[in-house]
Amino acid sequence: MTDTVLAALALLTIVWAVTSSRLADWDVTGALVFLAAGFALANPTWGRSVSTSSHRRCTGSPS
Repeated sequence: MTDTVLAALALLTIVWAVTSSRLADWDVTGALVFLAAGFALANPTWGRSVSTSSHRRCTGSPS
């Protein structure tokens, strides 16, 4: 986990603590917020195009 990700999670936790009562009125739960944040933070290609040549094709046999 990088320092940037740790800072983003800390900031998200603080923002959630401050806004959770208002978001609860819209049925936005903590689980949903942290799931979305985890997906965004864990996806290294978010917002970037990925070259297909950098991915290996699975052939089913060990190489």
